[in-house]
Amino acid sequence: MSYHIVHHTAGRCRVRVPRLMRDAEFAATLHRQIEAFPFVTEVRLNAIAGSLIIQYRSRAIAPEILEDKLGVCIQEAIGIRRTEGLEYSDPTLDDEDLIPLVNQWKDLGMSSLALGAAILAAPLELPPLLVGGLVAGATLPWVTRAADSLATQGHGNIDLLDSTWMLLQTVRGQFAAPALKAVLVELRRTLRGTTVQRREAAAQALLNAPEGTVLLELDGQFYPVPLSRVTVGDRLYCCAGQTIPADGWVLQGKGVLDCQVLIGSAHPIPCAPPQEVYATSMLLEGELWIQVNRTGENTRMGLVARLMLSTPVHDTQVGLRQAELLKQAIFPTLLLGGAIFVATGNVGAALSPYQFDFGSGVPITIATTLLAALTHAARNGVYIRTGRALEALAQANVVVLDQSILGSDSVLMETQEAIAALRDQHLTLYLLGHGDATTTEAVAHACQIPLHQTLIETTAAQKTQLIQALRHQGKTVVMVGDRQHCHPELDHADVSVVFAETDAIAHETADVVIMMSDMRGVLYARAIAQQAMEVLYQNTAMITIPNLLMQIGGGMIIGVSPVYNVIVNNSSALIAEFLNGNHPHFNSIPPVPATPKPLPALPENTLNTPLSLPLKQRDLADRLGSTTQALTHHRLKPDFTEWSRAKDPEGKAWRYDAELRVFVADPA
Repeated sequence: MSYHIVHHTAGRCRVRVPRLMRDAEFAATLHRQIEAFPFVTEVRLNAIAGSLIIQYRSRAIAPEILEDKLGVCIQEAIGIRRTEGLEYSDPTLDDEDLIPLVNQWKDLGMSSLALGAAILAAPLELPPLLVGGLVAGATLPWVTRAADSLATQGHGNIDLLDSTWMLLQTVRGQFAAPALKAVLVELRRTLRGTTVQRREAAAQALLNAPEGTVLLELDGQFYPVPLSRVTVGDRLYCCAGQTIPADGWVLQGKGVLDCQVLIGSAHPIPCAPPQEVYATSMLLEGELWIQVNRTGENTRMGLVARLMLSTPVHDTQVGLRQAELLKQAIFPTLLLGGAIFVATGNVGAALSPYQFDFGSGVPITIATTLLAALTHAARNGVYIRTGRALEALAQANVVVLDQSILGSDSVLMETQEAIAALRDQHLTLYLLGHGDATTTEAVAHACQIPLHQTLIETTAAQKTQLIQALRHQGKTVVMVGDRQHCHPELDHADVSVVFAETDAIAHETADVVIMMSDMRGVLYARAIAQQAMEVLYQNTAMITIPNLLMQIGGGMIIGVSPVYNVIVNNSSALIAEFLNGNHPHFNSIPPVPATPKPLPALPENTLNTPLSLPLKQRDLADRLGSTTQALTHHRLKPDFTEWSRAKDPEGKAWRYDAELRVFVADPA
């Protein structure tokens, strides 16, 4: 079972266990086992990120003993697990083959020293034995990982090829090439580690309970409440300079928003009723009354943060195929190099195949592309939980629609257009009916779904049998329905899709959650998925083709310096990860426009009574017949409410909210 300790400090240990991402029963078992230890004070499990955080009493157990006990728990959790009738087999591939390694800046020390020695060897007349020893020392991490893979997993990994190449080049006296490779690879891993740390820190900050206060409207009055206490259905008041604390609909007011944190665009966006607004957007000017429909981790930005903590490569077929190719190609590549040496006697040509980029660039482009696609979709209202779901969406050829999400009477024009667009993409459509045959046939006719692909008055068992039969035929099935009517069949489809505007989206088990009641969201999700796979294959070609040309043409035929091989190998991977991975590939896909919905009106006194509104300092000074300087002097004093009551023309007391920098009418 693959796992590793991410970091371990006194009293806190974080362990990465990739299986947590795909096996809920294993996760629950492991959580119970670790929580039962008397020295453990808290266990936090993040299935999306595949990690486990353990807080423990550091004086009660030594760190190395704790790590041993965690390893035993992980292995025992596999043995205890029961499948309850469902066949399950462990993956034959190690998840760590799919995880690009990360480093810290200190890891660059030895490789930098080796490269410096290799460059200065001739000018300073350094002994070859000294320079070779330094380069061999820089190669040691590769040798260690290669030996560990052979000993624990029984097969070679990319480190076996790399370490063999680096050591043999060192023996040949080609010190610069292996030293440069060590520096460039370690530099990429260090930059990756820094990027991951920053991304995780930003995501955790978004997921943590927000601080500060916001004005909540209740019965025509405003009350400052902590942001952490805002719930779905609350009506909030936001003024210029504030950050929108939750997703919601504008009930009243007008304003201009800066949505750069969410969508990455710095262009101001005007907003007015009944437009939807999203958490982390800043109100640049104006004022808004907002009805909350999602908070915390269920907001669009909260879902983006959850995805930022994940590594969506482990469960994709393209990732597994790449790892299988890597595992199967290691020893044939070693033999190829030996055969070339026997045939030509040229050591440089024989070593060139060992630089084929089987294991670094491709996993990187898979991870970066899938993560970019998932976060972009979440920013635009479609939450796709995993890379596997994204991949299956792109490959889907059958869509099963439950009548519960289409309606029992008339079918919306937008829904008909979305279904027609799915049909234009050569997807086979099935309709699962509810109720009487006449109504189901009317819905099928409106959606232009043939009657022989319409099931009338179906039971849950019949729906499940249809999906299983389609999958048995080799079809990739997308099931669109809701939990109330379609719970079993959603779980049997390749991709399950539900609609949820205000529910606990972050904990919904469906593969795709459309955050609006609009079938066009399914189209958008599929468009993102197809674009992601297209970019992924383009990036793979961008990495592999230059490497093949350089290793075969340059190294094996022309005989160019191995330094050039190293530069091409690492620069293509660098472009894929840090440049092309951040390219806005998905901006060309138009998101689903928000559909206006009937919204409750604010109480009449809220809209018509100026005293209900918070006032800025200049406005209150005018009202009280005072000056802004006087308000600044008095606003934080204990007697400010009485002082303001005495000056207010209607005898109303005021309080100053330092967080919002406005004055609020005191309901008392």
